[in-house]
Amino acid sequence: MADFTELQLQMAALDELTRDAYVEEVLVIPMDGAAAMDWKRMASRGGEDWVYAVRGSKTLAVDRPSHLAHRNPVEGVVFSPLHSQLVGWWLFHAWRSVDLLKTGIESSSSGTTSVAAVTSRALLEELGCLVTELGLIRKAWETAKLPDVDTVRRAELLGGDLVPLMTRLLFASRMSSKPANAPSATNVLTYISKLDKLSKSSKFSDWYDWLSDASHPAFGARLVYVTNPLRHASGSTALRLHSRSPLRLVDPTGDQVNFTYDIEDRAGAALETCGLLLVEHLYAALRLVDDFGLTTSASAMTQRTYWRNLLPVQPTEACPCKCGPWAQSLHAWRTEVPSSPLITT
Repeated sequence: MADFTELQLQMAALDELTRDAYVEEVLVIPMDGAAAMDWKRMASRGGEDWVYAVRGSKTLAVDRPSHLAHRNPVEGVVFSPLHSQLVGWWLFHAWRSVDLLKTGIESSSSGTTSVAAVTSRALLEELGCLVTELGLIRKAWETAKLPDVDTVRRAELLGGDLVPLMTRLLFASRMSSKPANAPSATNVLTYISKLDKLSKSSKFSDWYDWLSDASHPAFGARLVYVTNPLRHASGSTALRLHSRSPLRLVDPTGDQVNFTYDIEDRAGAALETCGLLLVEHLYAALRLVDDFGLTTSASAMTQRTYWRNLLPVQPTEACPCKCGPWAQSLHAWRTEVPSSPLITT
């Protein structure tokens, strides 16, 4: 049985970090002429505080703006809502990962291999999804952060790239009943293929193949409760032992010999490898979310309070994201975007 001590510690730290996290996700819905007029009348009658900007034929508006957003309306309707979406995106992946890791470690440690197989399969999909989405978000953020352009132009670049990307990531679905114009979720096999490509190994697809079979009432699932075959020396018969939990032989001296189980072995290996990679990529993704928030001063443009609403500080102070001194941080326009880890097995 694999030793999950390190994974358990990392999972517990991630759980502690995110347990009480909260964010109000703001989605800006572009309004045409008639809708914009209705919004203005409603806002004026209700005495609500809004900031808005016009892009082409569409009006973008956000409520509860700060004084900074009123002075910079184009940035106000883009930066703050996007940051709330990025925080929500990250928390989804973090919470889902913690839930899967807890269940995976518990089921693997207790010998509940049927649950371990399903959980490890879900972890493979979660890792592939996070790695893929992190790459897409990083590229869109880099497109706006690196060029030598003014802040309004950066907001326009984000509105053209990152805004539609986040909409697709947050609302893409695999349900057959989804509306015709709704985005379709990426096929999970695409995620697994990406992990193989990045790692230059077929190990992820091998694990996924076995664990998928074990997650359905197929041959792999039937292997959960039986040992690998023990063949007679004559070759005339093979013996498979059925049991609720993995069997071990114990001799009179107390020494143990473990029977081998294909599904148990693969579920444990996938859990350990994917779990550690998942935690590593989650922290890399959080650095990216913080970089966006601190570079754009997104949280300073809204009166809403939420988790990771970090603000820039003085050059002599420590960066609130804990990357080091603020003067040495890269939370500034025209500086590089935080990197992503490698995929290794």
